[in-house]
Amino acid sequence: METAIEIRGLNKSFGKRHVLKDVNLTTYAGEVFGFLGPNGAGKSTTIKMIVGLLSIDEGQISICGNDVEKNFEDAMKLVGAIVENPESYKNLTGLQNLQLYARIRKGVTPERVQEVIELVGLSNRIKEKVGKYSLGMKQRLGLAQALLHHPKVLILDEPTNGLDPAGIKTLRDILKKLAHEEGVCVLVSSHMMSEMELMCDRVGIIMNGAMVDVKTIDELVASAASDTLTFHYYVDRAEEAFKTVSEYDETISGHVMDETHFEISYPSDKTDRFSGELNRKLFESGYSIYSITPVTNKHLEDVFLQMTQEGGSQIA
Repeated sequence: METAIEIRGLNKSFGKRHVLKDVNLTTYAGEVFGFLGPNGAGKSTTIKMIVGLLSIDEGQISICGNDVEKNFEDAMKLVGAIVENPESYKNLTGLQNLQLYARIRKGVTPERVQEVIELVGLSNRIKEKVGKYSLGMKQRLGLAQALLHHPKVLILDEPTNGLDPAGIKTLRDILKKLAHEEGVCVLVSSHMMSEMELMCDRVGIIMNGAMVDVKTIDELVASAASDTLTFHYYVDRAEEAFKTVSEYDETISGHVMDETHFEISYPSDKTDRFSGELNRKLFESGYSIYSITPVTNKHLEDVFLQMTQEGGSQIA
């Protein structure tokens, strides 16, 4: 795969505070890469260093083979970015803002301006002044601006801010299309774990200034998978039924949820024996079993919480 962003041995300090510690990261063309971490972990600092808003103390960053320090202009020609909140001239219309930015970037035609307007779904409001835009509309305009010059790398810091559910889905579809159909490398930093799970091909987790792990979504979730299975029971007398099954084996744990529901957990290597025997015991003891539902597997949010809590970090 073609390398898009390559970071090697990146370090950054503010005074005596060492905020980035030997960060190494590689992203590729054609993927949506999620950059995750608690507040203060180093995400925004890393992104600002990639786009040249902060200097590099030690290490190297390259964009499609262009060193950010040695060949800054060539590197930045390949990047579109929204870092923190997108800024526009509020007294100008959305269209005028895009036309102004298009003059700065070589080769951006009026046709391209119209293309990105349609892509981000602003066609019906593009001739209104930006001062009247909602936060979500400003996000869309910022995305349009970042895409004007056909960047090979698109960097978005919290791009779902201010978007409603329909807008978030539209954004997700746009970013996946850009990556998978047009070969753009999309780097997304966000706190919305459910969206990152749906959107990203791979994710990297940074904690306390150091990269903890880089994996595909499936690999990350599988690496944190529990060796315990959990089942949700819907029965006629939950408290008594739970006592009956929990006394069957010392490895069974769980709790009563209400008068008709309880959950139990037991080692996954015992499922073949326990699943049948526990149900038979409940039936023979006179309980009515209305349903048995396995509790869903872990998702990205569960893994993220587990990793950050184990690492002693707090999520804002």
